[in-house]
Amino acid sequence: MNPSRPSEELSYKLRLAVALLISGSNLFLLIALVSDYWINARNGLLYLGLWKGCNADVCVSQTGLVYAKVALITCFILALVFNAVTVLHFKYDFSTIPNFKRRIGWGMMAIGLFEFYGMAHGTAFLVVSPIFESVSWALILGWIAVVLAFAAGGVSYYHARREPEIPEPTTAPTSATNPVFITTEKDPPPSSIIVS
Repeated sequence: MNPSRPSEELSYKLRLAVALLISGSNLFLLIALVSDYWINARNGLLYLGLWKGCNADVCVSQTGLVYAKVALITCFILALVFNAVTVLHFKYDFSTIPNFKRRIGWGMMAIGLFEFYGMAHGTAFLVVSPIFESVSWALILGWIAVVLAFAAGGVSYYHARREPEIPEPTTAPTSATNPVFITTEKDPPPSSIIVS
């Protein structure tokens, strides 16, 4: 075992952490998306969300925030795909795929950026509105989802730095029946050179 590589147990825990962080991010983002409790409002409205605002008698559709809705829904769908892949990685360990963990890390960082954009846009639109009274729980869960997405990307990238994927040896056949293995490492220099 390479001394710089983490143990199997640590590698397993890092894969589990990434899968759980992405799952938590997806769960909190889904709850924030479907909830109408982003802000508590005044002027007759009890609460307002991405989709509708409600008072004691009737709910009114929220027609603004198109870009925030599109960004958050797209991030949710992409994060579901990343979640499925990381759960499979947690189960089967795709260490032979080149830069797999680093790709998951960068992908989750990109998803975190788009979630940040959607949440910032929605928060600015709703908090700056004249009916804003106070922040509600769904908005807080949405921001927690953004933090978890960035954390999942960071942990996956850290895992890739601590435990790089194992490259498979490539073969270059010299003849049709006798393949020769080519390694990517350089041969060590000889300890002594004999000149005759």
